[in-house]
Amino acid sequence: MERARALQVPDDVAPRVAQLARQWQVSAQADQPLQVVGRALDYFRTQPFVYTLTPGVLEGDAVDRFLFETRRGFCEHYAGSFALLMRLAGIPTRVVLGYQGGEKNPHAEHWVVRQSDAHAWTEVWLPDRGWWRVDPTAAVAPQRIQQPINPALSQTGDRVVFRGAEDGMLREVWRSMAWMADAVDLGWHRWVVGFSAERQNNLLRRLGLEHLEGFGLVIALVIGSGLAIALVFLIAQLPRPHAKDPLPAVWQRFLRKLHRSGLQTAPWQGPDTVCTAAAQTFPRAAGQLAAINRIFVQLRYGRHRDSQLVGALRRRVRQLRLR
Repeated sequence: MERARALQVPDDVAPRVAQLARQWQVSAQADQPLQVVGRALDYFRTQPFVYTLTPGVLEGDAVDRFLFETRRGFCEHYAGSFALLMRLAGIPTRVVLGYQGGEKNPHAEHWVVRQSDAHAWTEVWLPDRGWWRVDPTAAVAPQRIQQPINPALSQTGDRVVFRGAEDGMLREVWRSMAWMADAVDLGWHRWVVGFSAERQNNLLRRLGLEHLEGFGLVIALVIGSGLAIALVFLIAQLPRPHAKDPLPAVWQRFLRKLHRSGLQTAPWQGPDTVCTAAAQTFPRAAGQLAAINRIFVQLRYGRHRDSQLVGALRRRVRQLRLR
């Protein structure tokens, strides 16, 4: 039932859109839907598409104008047009809406997810894999899945601007100050705005001050609040060790092995795509590649990080023999 809904298309599909999907379908093998997916991603990658937050208004058939005329849009344009093309080619496809990333405040240990982190991607149904994620935006702007957007600069420019290490020292100082202000704002909401009567009574009970009344209670609260704010501020100043994520280094070592053996990959390709292509090129190592893919996906996208699994992934990459 779900797959049937994922094949529904509008009654008035533009002829150029239908013809493009039909062209990909005819040129691909019937039992290889990934070939159609690859042709669609190649189309986005090779045509002059632009990832922008200011695409303008699409008059008439929006998908037709986007694919063949303006070629300017953000993630919803790419995900929606890709889903329609795949459905026209007979591949069940659905659009997924959510958030791509977020940033951790180093001074308060909480995550900040902004509206600029909102993202749309797709999932296609493959008979041997089930629902499989495909992000067509990554074919046009691979930075979108690697770096946060700079909303201020992206709204005024022709293309999306991403935040990166090249921002410079002054930008980093400014961001550190912004994180500090965010930490103070969170503390204010926790201990002042959200300091309800119930939380006040609980705090007094823990401190053994539940019998204080009147002016004595006011003095105790003022002193306690000042000490709490000072403590939070001092804790926020302490340097915090940042554990380096070992997965990127292991994955880059794996990619270098593939490159040395003659298989080239693109930055936007995910582990499923890379390992599938490697298994087709090196069929004798298909079992090893499938294990590497399974462990990496579990570590990268799972809820918990297992140090033993990281070690197992390192060993499998080190022992991988492609020729």
